[in-house]
Amino acid sequence: MPAAAAPERTPFKEYLDARAVRRLATLVRTAHPPFDADAFCADATAGLAGLALSARVAQVGDALVRHLPAPFDATAQVLDAVAARWPRGVPGETPGDFAAWPLFHVVPAAGLDDFERGFELLRRLTPLFSAEMAIRPFLDRYGDRAFERLHQWVDDPDEHVRRLVSEGTRPRLPWATRVPRLSADPGPGLALLDRLVDDPSLYVRRSVANHLNDVSRDHPALAVAAATRWLERPSAARRWVVRHGLRTLVKAGHPAAFALLGHADAPAVSQARLVITPDPVPFGGRAAVAASLTAAADDPAGAWVVDFAVSYMGARGPGRRKVFKGSTVHVEPGATCVVRFALDFRPITTRRYYPGPHEVAVQVNGTVLARVAFELAGPA
Repeated sequence: MPAAAAPERTPFKEYLDARAVRRLATLVRTAHPPFDADAFCADATAGLAGLALSARVAQVGDALVRHLPAPFDATAQVLDAVAARWPRGVPGETPGDFAAWPLFHVVPAAGLDDFERGFELLRRLTPLFSAEMAIRPFLDRYGDRAFERLHQWVDDPDEHVRRLVSEGTRPRLPWATRVPRLSADPGPGLALLDRLVDDPSLYVRRSVANHLNDVSRDHPALAVAAATRWLERPSAARRWVVRHGLRTLVKAGHPAAFALLGHADAPAVSQARLVITPDPVPFGGRAAVAASLTAAADDPAGAWVVDFAVSYMGARGPGRRKVFKGSTVHVEPGATCVVRFALDFRPITTRRYYPGPHEVAVQVNGTVLARVAFELAGPA
């Protein structure tokens, strides 16, 4: 009997639909009875179904600006009242109520000129969903002044506010507008991470790790230096943050990253073989990759980080290289282990495959030990 197909995931944009807009309108009217919910909904939902998520947020948020009282101090009073009435999520989890997202758009759209009121309003709003994107225009305009305030928020009793300190200052925050100063000089952000790395909330520490990973992409030496500093007082929590935060450097085979994680940068492997089946791989199909690795007889037993790097064919010839995490294995001297990996060419919306020659390599502790070429067949 064939396996049941996995259920399709609802696109994020569908969580901000006409029903979510109506729910938002109801909560705003509860906080501010003069609010014309019907007029707002008509304005906010015109053509909404045809928009992507970010465009939906902007359209609904801009409609809120038009329908809320002005100037911004009056707008802020309404948003504060809405925040006080909004149902809260589960502690330790990302707030998931997309209906609240347009509230954050309002703050920089209408209040960017008022740092004190706007920035503090975002602190009070962030537990509703997350103000990580909305604070970035303030960071861009106010720079050091904004970072001084974030250092005060590090001690906030609400974990959502503490996470905002790390997440909102990420150099490569997904979906967010880039703030050039965050990428050019990650130092101010790392100073905040130094104070958050021991946060009691995993929700916050996970953001710290992701922030460190962002830094490692543009400033690997600074990321390694921060991780080294943190491991001067090691703990299980700090080791997890470092391991997760250096994951891109580990995939890239950065020697200092492996040394920090306790792995040799030159593993003593006496033999490495790599096999892929079938070859050619059918278009839209899967292939099984097996790496056979034998430890040198005089090598002390240790941990190997085994990854697989695939070089794909592009539209105009050899294209990108992507590293996939394999596993961490412990091998005794002279022993052989086999690490397996499933290479998937089934169609997905975020990646396009092209028939032709490809290559897969196995790397141990960042060092490539074996490669094998294979062919991806054309579509039937």
